[in-house]
Amino acid sequence: MVIKEKHIIDFCKGITWFIVLGLISYFNQWNNLTAWIYLILHGSYGLMWVMKSQIFPDKTWEKPVKFSYGTLIFVGLCAYWTPAYIIASESHMASIPILFGAIICFIFGVWYHFVSDMQKFTFLKYQKGLIKDGLWSHCRHPNYFGEFLIYFSFVLMSIEAVMWWIPVVILNIFIAFVWYPNMRKIEKSLSRFDDHEDYKKQTSFFFPFL
Repeated sequence: MVIKEKHIIDFCKGITWFIVLGLISYFNQWNNLTAWIYLILHGSYGLMWVMKSQIFPDKTWEKPVKFSYGTLIFVGLCAYWTPAYIIASESHMASIPILFGAIICFIFGVWYHFVSDMQKFTFLKYQKGLIKDGLWSHCRHPNYFGEFLIYFSFVLMSIEAVMWWIPVVILNIFIAFVWYPNMRKIEKSLSRFDDHEDYKKQTSFFFPFL
């Protein structure tokens, strides 16, 4: 059996419900509202990702991987569960404004991430070229921006905890060493289109409307 990047990613995201629920059980956090909200947000995102992978897959994750690299991907993805561990192990309960902010970030993150990926999948299925309308007119990487908002919402829920800085560092490591290089690679690939320079002048790199 050939193991692809998508298999590892889908597995890790798909089991988030069980991981977070296990942490809630182990640390006896059944009455912790923050833990339950985190479970709902991160768990539903994981399931949405798995469904997205089946309905409108991204060719980026179709590459076969060796065992060593696959293990690295798995360990890296496990780091995304750090806020859940901190919330459960510290019995941390976020303030209402923080919970409100996290939920808002998550909602807009899901919108940008999944809608832009669906738009890209549909566009490339029937034609070639640059996608310059819809969410792709807001910025050049709306899917990554959406993913940032999603993971920022998880980090935000533990921002008032003692070990708040650990998820912040982890997210920044992913941005610096995974997301940003991938976005630069995409920019380089799309530069082959004649209208790419004009598109760059009309849109921001990452944050919409800037």
